[in-house]
Amino acid sequence: MNVLQLIDTLNAGGAERVAVNYANLIYNEYGESYLSTTRSSGVLKNDLLPQVSYNNVQRKSTFDIGALIRFKRYIKNNNISIIHAHTTSYFFAVLAKLLLPKLKIVWHDHQGNRDEIKAIRQWPLIMASFFFDGVITVNQRLQNWGSKYLYCKNIIHIDNFVTTRDLGEVKTKLYGHEGKRIVSIANLKSPKNHLHLLKAFKAVNKTHEDWSLHLIGKDFKDLYSKELFRFIQNHNLENSIFIYGLRNDIQYILSQCDIGVVASTYEGLPMALLEYGNAELAIITSDVGSCKELVESRGIVVEVNNVDALADAFINLIEDSELRKDYAVKIKKYIDINFSENAITTKIISFYRKLN
Repeated sequence: MNVLQLIDTLNAGGAERVAVNYANLIYNEYGESYLSTTRSSGVLKNDLLPQVSYNNVQRKSTFDIGALIRFKRYIKNNNISIIHAHTTSYFFAVLAKLLLPKLKIVWHDHQGNRDEIKAIRQWPLIMASFFFDGVITVNQRLQNWGSKYLYCKNIIHIDNFVTTRDLGEVKTKLYGHEGKRIVSIANLKSPKNHLHLLKAFKAVNKTHEDWSLHLIGKDFKDLYSKELFRFIQNHNLENSIFIYGLRNDIQYILSQCDIGVVASTYEGLPMALLEYGNAELAIITSDVGSCKELVESRGIVVEVNNVDALADAFINLIEDSELRKDYAVKIKKYIDINFSENAITTKIISFYRKLN
């Protein structure tokens, strides 16, 4: 059973990290594993185990015949039997199956607000699901949506997971005072709700000027990004809020922090939350996707877009170091039991084997 993870790019992002994690997991289980990108590589390629076979088909357009032929050749040369397609890469996987009908396709749904989008707007996905042999969702709501609308009924909910790795790179030294850092790992784009986060931190900064906020994630240099920088400058927060852009030494960054925050307007199960917990940070999250189920009594859950509630949550953790420690220990233990590589391996391998 040769399994190939398929993703559009390996730029820093939750779905991309999951694809890399799965590729590494499969290698550790079978001694052989494959990952292909349809569009381009990215910084997360560095997190692939050296033994994982990597291929970039360099697709330039929706129907890139040359890229499809190269992909078909790679599949045949490596006897790939299952394509595990993440997010929008399902379309390219379906094209490959039209050429190689014996291929099995597993589609992995990471989009947390899919059940809030009208089904008619998702007709390409629904039609493509005729060709799916299995579907994995990152939370129960997505599984329920898939069971209702997708033609493939072999659907399972498997949580994301984190791996235990060495610190690796140790490049990014954070600004601010040790023991007083809040971190947000999220690319600078609208669903991540950074402006809401900045507004809440501004309220905190009035009474806790020694604490700092650190934003880690790709800066697209667009209007969204400019609005964030403008807010920081207009409120004289340059010495308290720091934007670092894309970074690859996430584990080292988290080792310097105390509180991790997710302020998104929608999510599935964000990898950032799992990484915060694995690094033993106290967690604050908005009530989206599976975040509440993960955090519950092991952190603080706030209403989406409620600036005052988020600010209060920060202050509660800032002013109570014992509470921070208690939450950090609880979430770490919970993740070790439920979201470790060992906890997921049996589920995913069993799911793959049922397809063959």
